[in-house]
Amino acid sequence: MEPDRTSPATTRRVFLVAGGTAVSAMLVGTAPAGAAEGTAGGDGAALTTDQTAAVLAVARIGAVYPVPFPAYGESGPAVRRATEARLRAAAAKLDAARLTLVRTAAQDLVARGAHRKSGAALLADLGAGAADTTRRKPLTALTALAVGTVSRHFDPGSDEAADGWLGMLARLHRNGIRPTVRG
Repeated sequence: MEPDRTSPATTRRVFLVAGGTAVSAMLVGTAPAGAAEGTAGGDGAALTTDQTAAVLAVARIGAVYPVPFPAYGESGPAVRRATEARLRAAAAKLDAARLTLVRTAAQDLVARGAHRKSGAALLADLGAGAADTTRRKPLTALTALAVGTVSRHFDPGSDEAADGWLGMLARLHRNGIRPTVRG
């Protein structure tokens, strides 16, 4: 039996789980001048290889923290759905302004070395970013794309789930609590 997706308990869980599934945006087109090789997107924008790695890292951690992301009728665990192909499909649904926000957040994560982090270290970095008002809006766009990558049930252009997950990470950061990841 399918759970009631409109119940308050389900909605709260979706915000926590879905918001955390952050994904990298891979597009078809030409990379910006001087950018590392990346996958291009239809609007001529592209993410570099490192930016892609950063977004996919967010998608993978969001797929398991704080609880495994629900299947919503898709096969396999959500972490396995954090792929470049799914990222490209989700990113293709975004407009140029939204993709610019995603690239900004991805580049910020790359500059901080987040694309090479995992587990608690990545969550702590994301919590710090979510607590910073200048980093929050782009990070929300990136996280929403991540959610839309691991689950076709979510619109990659909607901030709702991403705001919930990032809000939780920001509160942990502000309270000095370092998230822990099992497994």
